[in-house]
Parts: sequence; structure tokens; C-alpha cells
Amino acid sequence: MAHHPEKEAGSDPAQLAADVVREIMSTGLKQGHQQDAWRSEPQDNHLDKALRHALTFRLMREGNSKEPDAEGEDRMAHLKRALCRLALVLCQETDRKQEKSSAIR
Repeated sequence: MAHHPEKEAGSDPAQLAADVVREIMSTGLKQGHQQDAWRSEPQDNHLDKALRHALTFRLMREGNSKEPDAEGEDRMAHLKRALCRLALVLCQETDRKQEKSSAIR
């Protein structure tokens, strides 16, 4: 049986978020994105894309934007992409903080 966490009532947010990030990252690799290319992408790019996806999700949810969009993505796809982009920023910030801490020692 396929696991569809977004369809389960009472889903665990930590597990759901981890599953979504894995799904989006895996899809990116299948589309030809390099494994760690996101690490060198500026945080502002990730944040801009996260905000755009979050806003598109909201507009679709409220019926103010066509669903699916011109690329065939529905609001859930945009919400997942926003979450993934924010996770990338979190990783970048965490790595930066650890590097800074290591440099002080």
C-alpha cells in the first residue's frame, strides 16, 4: 500500500515534513539537479522561491489563482516546495552557525 501522508488525519508534522522534503529533493535529482547544488545557492533565492510558492498556495486555496497552474502544479505541490525551500535555508543557516562556531575554537 502506498504511503500518502497528506491524506492521513492527524499526521505527525515532523514525519510529514521529512517525507515531503525527501520527496521534493528526490524529484529534483530525477529532473537533473545536482545533489548538493542548493548549498551554494544564495539563501535569498531559496527564501524568494519559498515565499512565491507559499503565496501561490494561498491564492489557489482562496480561489484567486488557477489550479493547477500553467506548469501543472496544484496548491499542495506549491506548499511542499515552500516547505522544502525553507528546509534548505534552515540547513544553510545551521551549517553556517556550525562553521562559525568551529572557527572560534
